[in-house]
Amino acid sequence: GPPLFVSLVGSAPRSGISLIARGAAAPALAPTITIPRPTVHSGIDDTRYKDEVRWLMDEEDKNPPQWHVLLLDKTFESQANTITRVASCLAAVLGLSLPAAVMKAERAHDEFYSVLETTPDLSTAVQMAHQLKRNRLVVRVSPGADLETAEGP
Repeated sequence: GPPLFVSLVGSAPRSGISLIARGAAAPALAPTITIPRPTVHSGIDDTRYKDEVRWLMDEEDKNPPQWHVLLLDKTFESQANTITRVASCLAAVLGLSLPAAVMKAERAHDEFYSVLETTPDLSTAVQMAHQLKRNRLVVRVSPGADLETAEGP
């Protein structure tokens, strides 16, 4: 069959005209764009990202219908916090049965977090979270949506 690729290198006539004069100049580089580095918004509340227990996900939702007390997987970064120890703390502070407390501790260990309690009262949720925090557990209070009345996107 016919050749699929034919090279013309070396077969061009050798004249005294340089490649630049014949229009074979190297292409120009595109201009560089400088993108400004993003800065931290001055209105961020530093306590939301540290050891405080309240953790608002949506600033618009100041009075949600319920509050969730969450046990975070960071609890288990300490070697002292075993599933058994954490479950014992949950049972003592929240009044859970030991099997329910073990299930919640295991879920937090395996899946980033576990919902320990849901209450409509923020102060109750914060009190629970502080009691758990005194037991060296990493917890957060997060607003919860009323899924029955929530509107979709």
